[in-house]
Amino acid sequence: MKNRLIIFLISASIALGLFLLVLKYIEIEKDRLYEAERSTTAERYVRFQSAVESLISDNITILNGYTAFLSMEEKPSQESAVNYLENLVDENNSYIKNISTLEDTTISFIYPLDGNQSAIGLNLSELESQRDPVLKVKQSLKPVFQGPVELVQGGSGFVARVPTLSKSGDYQGQISLVVSGDSFLQEIDRLSKLHGLEVLFFKTSEYPKAPFYGDASILDKRPLNFFMINDYISWKVAVIPFGGWSEKYSTIDMSLKLGLLFSLIVFFLTFFSIDFFDQSRVKLKEKNFEITYQRDEIEALYEQAYSMNQELESLISRNKKNFFDTVSSLVHALDAKDPYTGGHSQRVKEYSVKTAERMGLDEGSKEILSFGSILHDVGKIGIPDSILNKEGSLTDEEYDMIKNHPKIGFNIIESLELDHETKRIIHEHHERVDGSGYPNKLLGDDIHLFSKIVCVADAFDAMTSKRSYRETPMSQSEAIAELERNRGTQFDSQVLDVFVDILREELK
Repeated sequence: MKNRLIIFLISASIALGLFLLVLKYIEIEKDRLYEAERSTTAERYVRFQSAVESLISDNITILNGYTAFLSMEEKPSQESAVNYLENLVDENNSYIKNISTLEDTTISFIYPLDGNQSAIGLNLSELESQRDPVLKVKQSLKPVFQGPVELVQGGSGFVARVPTLSKSGDYQGQISLVVSGDSFLQEIDRLSKLHGLEVLFFKTSEYPKAPFYGDASILDKRPLNFFMINDYISWKVAVIPFGGWSEKYSTIDMSLKLGLLFSLIVFFLTFFSIDFFDQSRVKLKEKNFEITYQRDEIEALYEQAYSMNQELESLISRNKKNFFDTVSSLVHALDAKDPYTGGHSQRVKEYSVKTAERMGLDEGSKEILSFGSILHDVGKIGIPDSILNKEGSLTDEEYDMIKNHPKIGFNIIESLELDHETKRIIHEHHERVDGSGYPNKLLGDDIHLFSKIVCVADAFDAMTSKRSYRETPMSQSEAIAELERNRGTQFDSQVLDVFVDILREELK
């Protein structure tokens, strides 16, 4: 009886081990399919966002055309303005409800007049629903796209506004264009279906409580989150594939059933084989060939288990490669947005890994640094091209948007199964050891060592590369001097010593 119990436990252990291997394989395969689906969804969203931004910019373009028309004459007659707008609206956009001219912040002219007479003489800066965007245009002298908003004439809509300036560049008033809210959201609905997406839109300041478009249940379905931020809007978008994420894969479910069946077969085969071997050993010691037969059978089972383990290791390796390919596609997308920084992430990775080797970090740390440095600027995907590629100095507002890219990058990769240190690199690579960095003004040892390494590598490559705002890059010697000048303020002294030693060896 005791021998039977031991044989049962051995057989159960072998069968359980094989079944766990099958479960591990299924888990890896599901993860691979899941990550592939998320990557495909992200690519579809990029195309969807481009279409939505184009829809908004088309309305701004219409306003710019009307503004140019008004500037051709000192004071064009209302008749000529009406004739121009009739052609403009017919040719460009059937969704337009009206176009207004404001003197300062008060409506002085509106087309069409029918149904909108009550708006004439209305000071929009006194309306709570429209005060902020109207004053923002007046103060910033930049276009604004507002919505959805309750309209004075009734209903809801989206309003595009551009400033009108005197010849000396002083603020005179505004031109506003009202788009039917229903028509605009219907177009978003068409574009989302065209790209195979379900989307949920929020004004960034109202997330996650007040979406203005989409089904709020998307938030319970592990959505991808993106920011749609440019000169005109600041929205947050939650996205899932149309119909939701794929939850069942028939081939994987079949593998699970076959794995369970195989484990049961192995269990019974092992149990009866060992039991038979044990009885034969006790009763028939002289029959050595039977013992040999049983031993060979056990060895065959061991070889099968070993083969499955090798296959599992191969699957894990392929899974890592697929994940790295996904990472590379994000970096290529970033390089495509900013041609001046092409290859920047790869060079930062090489500098970071060299520094880690010189500091004696282990292979695991170097792998984390490799992923983190490749991905450190992924948040720039959410920054408008007009700012990334701007020649000359950025405005304070533009620089504030640039400073958002560590947070945007962290939001993009937050739901991915990456090491915590990798996510910290993306979030902290612009922090400074004196506490004056961004986004969280971390100080000294509060900044992760890996983030300090990438910070130095990123700054050096930026100084020695051609950029939109700087035609001639620094030499290596000039860049080293600039690094030394910021020792203990921007850069960690220990990391900087190692990094500079590597650069000076290369100069020799």
